Amino acid sequence: MADLEKLKAEVAKLKVENEALRKASALSSGGQGSSGDGKVKRDMGLQGLIRPWGGREEEESVDNFLRNLELVAECGGWTEQDKKLICRLKLTGAAANCIAGFPELLEPSSSFGDYKRLLKERFDTVLSPAQKLLQLNSSRTTTRVKAQKNLQTAVGD
Repeated sequence: MADLEKLKAEVAKLKVENEALRKASALSSGGQGSSGDGKVKRDMGLQGLIRPWGGREEEESVDNFLRNLELVAECGGWTEQDKKLICRLKLTGAAANCIAGFPELLEPSSSFGDYKRLLKERFDTVLSPAQKLLQLNSSRTTTRVKAQKNLQTAVGD
């Protein structure tokens, strides 16, 4: 019976030590969180879900690219600096050149919002082939209507 009591006491002591070690481990991991403590871990491996983007007509829109980046960043617990870095790394071609033309974006005071604003200003006007056709057709119609009005005005005078 005495052996059973010794074993129970030893198990209780080991439980306390185990809990202390878990807490120490969580603290030494830089507060990155452990299961159940409510903190979000930064998962930079999720950047593979973001496709490179160059701003070409055949690619997704700038809004879709930025929305995808923000969704992945939210899931990964990324900081503002992380979003700027991944955005810069995922840009190719004209989009990368556009951002590279603004060295102030490398400053710590810049924000991901600055990147978004610049990319939208530059690439939000890129039209899909269907949009270009619609724009071309509507401009032709507008030109015809103006020509007819001009002709009517000239004949009526």
